[in-house]
Amino acid sequence: MTSVGTASANYASGANGLKIRVNPGKTIELVAGPANFDALARLGIDAGTLTAAAKDSKGNDIPSDSDVTAFGLGLSGTFDISTRMGANAARTKLLSVLSNVQKAYQKTNAPPAIPTVGNTGGKASPYLTAQLGSYNLALGLLGGG
Repeated sequence: MTSVGTASANYASGANGLKIRVNPGKTIELVAGPANFDALARLGIDAGTLTAAAKDSKGNDIPSDSDVTAFGLGLSGTFDISTRMGANAARTKLLSVLSNVQKAYQKTNAPPAIPTVGNTGGKASPYLTAQLGSYNLALGLLGGG
């Protein structure tokens, strides 16, 4: 059985750290635990999905065949809105979540690029150049230009 990644804890210089490494081509889902037993919340980590691109034999990323894009709201924990400071923190977090929802919508519902119509480069034929000159002259004589 192959592992999907590794995790290590660091205790250096009075600070604690957690490093999660995902193996190439693998995905790890971080799931929040039940109330009072949620290790992610206590570590300040949001629940979500961690993915590493697959690598070829030379170490280059292999493009994914999947068009699936994962979006995270960035919403975790509980909010105490009984105090002004708690309510402001909840408002700030909810505004951030709203922004993430808007970004996800815009990314997944972007209109297709409009193709350029006609010849956009090169030179016009001498006939069309002369005809355009005649139209410009007529427009000038009629007072439209």
